[in-house]
Amino acid sequence: MVEIEAQLPKWLEVRYDLLWAEFKDLPFGLETATKILVEKNKDAEKEVPVFISELRKAGWLTTELDPADARKRIY
Repeated sequence: MVEIEAQLPKWLEVRYDLLWAEFKDLPFGLETATKILVEKNKDAEKEVPVFISELRKAGWLTTELDPADARKRIY
């Protein structure tokens, strides 16, 4: 079976690249991702959860519960 790599839309790839440059394989929370994307890409704070959600749907981010606060997620 041939594995097909999903292509991200350019607008989403830019944000993924910014997050990857900052965190690599380290876990991060929504607050930290928001800070990075607002500072480096001038994104609106309310749009960041949409970007994270789209990256999760595409399989480019994984999620787990934050051990310190089960209401939050770690990516």
